[in-house]
Amino acid sequence: MRSVLLSVSEHEKPLISLLILVAMISIPLRLLVLEPYVVRSNSMEDTLCVGDHILVNKLVFLFRSPAQGEIIVLRSPEHPSVAIVKRCAATSGQTIHSVGHSVWVDEIPFRPQNGFEETRAHGSLSVSLGRNEVFVVGDNRLVSRDSRFWGPLSDRSVLGRAELIYFSRHLYEKKKGLMPYLKSIRLKRCGRLIR
Repeated sequence: MRSVLLSVSEHEKPLISLLILVAMISIPLRLLVLEPYVVRSNSMEDTLCVGDHILVNKLVFLFRSPAQGEIIVLRSPEHPSVAIVKRCAATSGQTIHSVGHSVWVDEIPFRPQNGFEETRAHGSLSVSLGRNEVFVVGDNRLVSRDSRFWGPLSDRSVLGRAELIYFSRHLYEKKKGLMPYLKSIRLKRCGRLIR
């Protein structure tokens, strides 16, 4: 059997060193700190739109629980292998009353960020959150499947806090090719901090 030695020229060494450095930084960063997700549901419109590519901070909840109003990514209670994004409406010790699409936290209305509000009832719920529980809702309550259906969720299902829209495009563009792809990019959404 013959062995083959790879030789690297002097001008290739800096490039290889750079690639190794990038891998050494990006792999732990991706595994431990920031994780990218793509929004595939309109339940958070207009805060987050279908096709928004977001960065999620995975470290923030190692030392504390989510706070009311934060946008979080969590495991779906219906499909645990699927990550979903919702707004934290309430946390441990708070009381929730939900009728239709309206939600009250400790008898104060919890308003959606985008102004969508619908009073058409589709059920009611009244619950006090236990220790390490969160109640999450979508900003677009007309279409959101959230804690109004599932009830409170364990904060162990929370994967992180949504921080930044780093890229955005219309996902369901039917035409193929470079120009339709470029036209589907929503530059005005790219680089937005998520609040």
